[in-house]
Amino acid sequence: MRTTCLAAAIALAATTASATTLASSPLYGGTSQHYAVCYLFNASKGLVTVTSSSIVIESNGNDTLNSDSCTGNTLRPHHSCAFGATFSDPVDQIATHVCQVTLTGLSGALKGMRGTIDLRDTSAKILSSAPMN
Repeated sequence: MRTTCLAAAIALAATTASATTLASSPLYGGTSQHYAVCYLFNASKGLVTVTSSSIVIESNGNDTLNSDSCTGNTLRPHHSCAFGATFSDPVDQIATHVCQVTLTGLSGALKGMRGTIDLRDTSAKILSSAPMN
């Protein structure tokens, strides 16, 4: 009986949806940073839904995203999405930035999610990059 209950509990845990947050460390690309792009990749064998995406600015809260193929979408295995923001406020150009996403899916699939943040100048040259953990 114990073995049956334990096996059922393990099977239930493997099929129960979970939520997690991935975030980068604060990143600064220098005074010529003009926009941030965040990339997500599903390296797992399961489906993962991106429930929220944001770029957090050290001094001003959240940046307004001007592109977002992540939020509200479900990433199939080995698929990716991106979101980004242009820094229109001069204060944003001298602040640190953080990419943050909230994800839902099976716990094994969530462990397979990878992400990065790139800070770029006006010519799209990458000034600084960091992983999301």
